[in-house]
Amino acid sequence: MPSVTSIPFSSVQPVKHEKTSSYTTAGVNLKVLPRDGGLKWLGSMLTSYGSKLQNVDLQYHLQQASKIFHMNRWILQNRNVSITKRLRYFESVVSSVACFAGGHRTIYNRQLERLDTHFRKLCKSIVGPPPGTDWTLEWQEILHQWNARVNIFIDRANIKTWSRICCFNYWRLAQHVAMLSQERWVRRILRWCPAGTYRIGRHALTCRDVTTPHPPPHVLRSIK
Repeated sequence: MPSVTSIPFSSVQPVKHEKTSSYTTAGVNLKVLPRDGGLKWLGSMLTSYGSKLQNVDLQYHLQQASKIFHMNRWILQNRNVSITKRLRYFESVVSSVACFAGGHRTIYNRQLERLDTHFRKLCKSIVGPPPGTDWTLEWQEILHQWNARVNIFIDRANIKTWSRICCFNYWRLAQHVAMLSQERWVRRILRWCPAGTYRIGRHALTCRDVTTPHPPPHVLRSIK
């Protein structure tokens, strides 16, 4: 059975009434993924575009968290429910999506700041501005008072910020690896230290240079 290689929809734009699956000369079946497919994000991560960016995975999680938030806006912004209960519901529904598999990603300060910025943005829409806000003040002053109100309700609801959750999951994974037995492959890989030293950069001789029928002159001089 030939293998199937999936290509994200953003990389290939199929023409209308054209087949989204075809075979290459090597016998590989290429299948174009639809926009609403669940494998679109996986295909984007495997392409060269996704591998060159560190924020692709974080951006995907933030988009999904915003999507879940807007799906539950009728609950999160219901003024008949207390703010504390809405924030706890927010942590259970939205924070779990934003911080999913956060312990497996490398921690960067700029990504943690971006997580907290998005977290405060959504929390401000839940808590609302302070009562009696003077909207004639500078916007920075209004945001300062608004963020102070958000921090009060966050402490009252006893919920954690997204950066704190990701750091907690990161160190919990490290603790799990540290508690594994020495026979596990993870501990063996972490304990392995290659002996000797090597020069940085490309080696002077490679297997291809030596096995070619007509090696370059510098290879012949090194062999002599």
